[in-house]
Amino acid sequence: MSTDERFLRLENAFATVAALASRQDERLSNQDGRVSTLEQLLADLARDQHERVSTLEQSHKMLVELAQNTEKRMTRAETRTDTLEQSHKMLVELARNMDERMTRAEARTDTLEQSYKMLVELTQLMSRRLDRADARMDTFNAEIGVLNQIVVELGRSQKLTDEQLKDLAANQRRTDEQLSSLADLVERHIREGHGGKS
Repeated sequence: MSTDERFLRLENAFATVAALASRQDERLSNQDGRVSTLEQLLADLARDQHERVSTLEQSHKMLVELAQNTEKRMTRAETRTDTLEQSHKMLVELARNMDERMTRAEARTDTLEQSYKMLVELTQLMSRRLDRADARMDTFNAEIGVLNQIVVELGRSQKLTDEQLKDLAANQRRTDEQLSSLADLVERHIREGHGGKS
């Protein structure tokens, strides 16, 4: 294999390495974007959950206040029949509202659990994708190692070729000098009359 062919193979190998590195950078960028989106989703979910808990706490305080008011009214209703009937209706309404709120709270809790399960599945999927990306990166690193070995070997071959070319040039110079000396000798021999017929 000639030196030009070796250099051509080396250039092709470097072009392949550059293309692989570019594709790997694109994949890592896409993965970074997906991780950022997942982090944003988790932050939004945490903020929404905090708001819902605050709303539930406020509702609980309202229910406590309503219960306290109901107790006061029930105490007064012991001596007032009309007031007792009105307080009874209020308690029924409060109970109905409480039941509706509890139903909505349970529905929200179910939705939160489903969202949490979805996030867990997405996290697991992202983890598997990252594992595959790590495996591809390991393969890429191994290929880089092989290319480095090829480059080192080509460097050694080039050095040996340069040395052989130097030796060949030196031998060529010696051969030229010997041919020149031989030509001088033959010419001198002819001039001295040794080239005629005897």
